Amino acid sequence: MVGIIGGSGVYDIPWLEDAVELISENEYGEAKLKKGHVGTIEVVFLARHGKTHSIQPAVINYRANIKALYDSGARNVFSTYAVGAINPKYRPGDFAILGQFIDFTWGRNGTFHDRPGSVVHTDMSEPYSRKLSGLLKNSLQELGQHFYEDQVYICTQGPRFETPAEIKAYSIIGADVVGMTGCPEVALAREFGMNFASLAVITNFAAGVSSTLVSHQEVLDIFSARMETVSEILRLSCIGISAI
Repeated sequence: MVGIIGGSGVYDIPWLEDAVELISENEYGEAKLKKGHVGTIEVVFLARHGKTHSIQPAVINYRANIKALYDSGARNVFSTYAVGAINPKYRPGDFAILGQFIDFTWGRNGTFHDRPGSVVHTDMSEPYSRKLSGLLKNSLQELGQHFYEDQVYICTQGPRFETPAEIKAYSIIGADVVGMTGCPEVALAREFGMNFASLAVITNFAAGVSSTLVSHQEVLDIFSARMETVSEILRLSCIGISAI
């Protein structure tokens, strides 16, 4: 079973065959899933922000979502993100495969190991699966897309965009792209031993990188223009699971 977490702009998977919608309930809450298959590969899809983008980053029930995917049988997960470019050489519409993260969020439930007497430290040396990231890379190359590998993603609290001073500071500590939903999602998946890989669409320049103001509509417009390609990257990557 392959899991897909769709971010901003990815609210459905059109190529999912024999798809059925269901609600998964667990001790952390409930998550809305869509299950089907592509060829012989079973796939379960989850829209992180809901079908109408009604859930803002800080209040997403990350634990319920990851537990729902795990309970469904997903052990390999692809996620998508809309991100801002911190590096000025990047361009809106480019793709990035994430390799490391920096977590600047607060107050989010970031672990499953929070019960008294449960002290578990999960290794995060390689938070993103090299094998799954390799499938994303193969799909991007097959489709002739421009992309960057092993990018450092910094996750901010949101829902506001960052200040130019914050972006400058993030660039100094090594961040390539910025978003609001990558953490604690990837860490929670790793706590369950799930293989996790992330495809980011660079939708805008972060604040201060260019002279224009940042708008959410700009983010949605760029992602919408890339949606067909994002969908095909995910389809090819899911099919590629059978080869690893």
